[in-house]
Amino acid sequence: MRIEVRLPRVEPEVYSEPKECPKCGGQHFKPHGVQGEQKTIRDLGYEQVKSFRQKCLRCGYRIRVYPRGVSGAQQSDRLKAITVLLYVLGLSYGAVSDFVGALGCYVCKTTVYNNVQEAGMKARQRQRSSVKEGGKRPVIGADGTYVKVKGEQVGIQVVVDDQSGELLGLEIVVSENADEV
Repeated sequence: MRIEVRLPRVEPEVYSEPKECPKCGGQHFKPHGVQGEQKTIRDLGYEQVKSFRQKCLRCGYRIRVYPRGVSGAQQSDRLKAITVLLYVLGLSYGAVSDFVGALGCYVCKTTVYNNVQEAGMKARQRQRSSVKEGGKRPVIGADGTYVKVKGEQVGIQVVVDDQSGELLGLEIVVSENADEV
């Protein structure tokens, strides 16, 4: 099995202008303040980035604008992705916390757990919308296997698009009957 890894990049000099005001829906902004504010982040490459404020011209609401790869969270998008990747590769939450801490960027295992849950929700939403939009597929593949869950064997059926490798469905199977599967 081959895993393609694309980690988000932190680009402290690249800013995305807000597209819409979350309060009133306005689409026109002007800078509010000129200096910018230092934001401390947890990341393997940067300790601080600069954030700026934009003011909605319609309602006066102020939005903070962060560089690409950084959000209002304490950790960068790249660090979140690294913690999720390490967990998916088989490390426990505590082991991921220890490993990233050894690289000089401490996160607790609860934060790792939250990152994994958030990534799972996003992946499920993306997969559902992709399957709904996809319609018919020229070739699909299906395979089944058994895994141990809490000491019991559980059957799992996996359906993928053979051309793109995209996951189309994952189902728990209770029968080995071909018609039921």
